[in-house]
Amino acid sequence: MKNRRAFWGITTQDMLPTAVEPLVNTQQEDLELRVYFQRIEQLPEEEKAVIKLFLDAFLSKGR
Repeated sequence: MKNRRAFWGITTQDMLPTAVEPLVNTQQEDLELRVYFQRIEQLPEEEKAVIKLFLDAFLSKGR
């Protein structure tokens, strides 16, 4: 694997997701929401649609 990385000109750091960096400075509440959204992404489309409707209704209520 090391030779392949050298061949392709990439490092291990290049292969890590860049989204990890912003998580370092987020508040605990934000991390909890991120975990929820990560779990939601794994759900079937039907269940995601229900959650989207709920979020839309909840967020629209305050406008």
